[in-house]
Amino acid sequence: MEQTNADLYAALHRAQQQAECAAKDGKHEYYNYATAEEIIRVAKQAMRDTGLAVACVGNEIIGGPDDLMLRSTFVVTHASGQSLTATADTPIIPGKGRPADKAAFGSKTEALAYFLRDLLQIPRNGDAGDVSGRVDSDCNAAPRQYDRAPQRQQQAPTQQGGDDAPTVRQLLTRCQELYPAREQMYECAERAAMAATNGRCKRFAELTPEERIAAMGEIQ
Repeated sequence: MEQTNADLYAALHRAQQQAECAAKDGKHEYYNYATAEEIIRVAKQAMRDTGLAVACVGNEIIGGPDDLMLRSTFVVTHASGQSLTATADTPIIPGKGRPADKAAFGSKTEALAYFLRDLLQIPRNGDAGDVSGRVDSDCNAAPRQYDRAPQRQQQAPTQQGGDDAPTVRQLLTRCQELYPAREQMYECAERAAMAATNGRCKRFAELTPEERIAAMGEIQ
């Protein structure tokens, strides 16, 4: 008999319905935001009494010096014995006072938080407000307009060749210049990638050279 994940999906639906707002427990010079730890807490609460559990069963560093990525493998299990497996890539961004090994450990936490956020559809953007910028007292509040670091004057690139395309690291660095907080930086990256691919892809690592050129012009 063919095995299905009907029980798992039913429990996942229940958990999504139970997911609450994530509090803005992190503070930045320009705004408050929901930390990875807070998103993980909300996810655990949503999965309580559903029979669901999520575990990271593997991490692999991929890419080159200019586009290091952490590829994480997650398993979602249900008390019935049903399960599903998924992978997610998260940028590793070393910086001043943040060597590559420390950046990799930070990416592990970010990978779990973003996977849980997507899996459980923890409210972000739209009518439910943004996890990183909404008013916590009202989950239905409109997204908050937050300040960002001063933007340097930049014109959209006009190159057409792959050799002139920005690397993943350069794209992420540009997002980081505008949005120093990691959560906001990743959202900037997702928006740029989605705009450059007409909604097909939200990860810089999966873009073609021509799409990376377009994405650089979309970062704002």
